Amino acid sequence: MITEELHGQFQQGYAKDTVYGPIRQDLINAATKGKRPGQSNEAIANASIPGNPFRLQDHLLYFRNGDAAERLVVPRALIQLILEDVHNNRHHFSRNRILAQLEGMHFQRKRFTIDKYIKGYQSCKVNRNSNQAQIKSLQPIPAPVEPIKIIAIDFIIALPLVPSRGTP
Repeated sequence: MITEELHGQFQQGYAKDTVYGPIRQDLINAATKGKRPGQSNEAIANASIPGNPFRLQDHLLYFRNGDAAERLVVPRALIQLILEDVHNNRHHFSRNRILAQLEGMHFQRKRFTIDKYIKGYQSCKVNRNSNQAQIKSLQPIPAPVEPIKIIAIDFIIALPLVPSRGTP
């Protein structure tokens, strides 16, 4: 799924990311804490902390949400690249189809970011279908010819009794 080039971009993105960089570093520190000098780097590549929703697998950060599904964490620097790939290169899908395509990925404010990206994309702005009802021919309301021809009275009955201030 992820090419070597993209794998490297993810690692660079994690290093520069202010949110996910420290989380990744904490996982690496936890993995190297009890490491012996001759031990392989596999413990660093695959690290997790009990109770922490994040874990490293093959140097990539994964997030485990409430339903125990793991999603690849996308650094902020690569969100634009991922959205370009999913939206621009695949027939300009709507938000729901993009969300389905990105089911296995996690980034902050996913729906908002996708909506903002789609609304800002010029080709989608121009070709968007209008969901407004078509304007029909308007008919004016006829004014009565004679004054006070129509009188309307509203009758309200059975209102509850409410004591006013100062009454016993």
